[in-house]
Amino acid sequence: MAPFYNTYKTKDGKYISIGCVEPHFWQNLCQELGKADFIPYQFAEEKYDEIFSFFRKTFLTKNRDEWFKLLSGKNIPITPVYDIDEVFTDPQVIHRQMLVEIDHPVFGRVKQAGVPIKLSYTPGQVRSLGTNPGAHADEILMGLGYGREEIEKLRKSGALG
Repeated sequence: MAPFYNTYKTKDGKYISIGCVEPHFWQNLCQELGKADFIPYQFAEEKYDEIFSFFRKTFLTKNRDEWFKLLSGKNIPITPVYDIDEVFTDPQVIHRQMLVEIDHPVFGRVKQAGVPIKLSYTPGQVRSLGTNPGAHADEILMGLGYGREEIEKLRKSGALG
């Protein structure tokens, strides 16, 4: 909803995201894009259409990775928006072990999101996979007041996994 905190499509069809909420970040972005005249209008909604229009056109002039390389060293909060394959090859994701492999009884080794909070003395660990869809349907529905016959009708109709 605001040009200073948004995603923008780039020349290669990918996206970058900027988060210039603090005025000094906004100032750095505007100066780097050659639009210092936008600096006083960070929170001026009446100028948003003009600013959005400029940003959208400007970010379409370079590829996502070119924009990231250009702006990330300029004290501007910017990040590439990854597709799913890129997420799992990102060096930081790998370093932080945000993708782990767990044994599945049917599918063998499957990839699973890792634990994002890293504690020194009590590190988290993914020990098992989630349950299959509908595994606890009876318990949940009974807790909501459904009877066995109603639950069986829902199951036969295909409403439950």
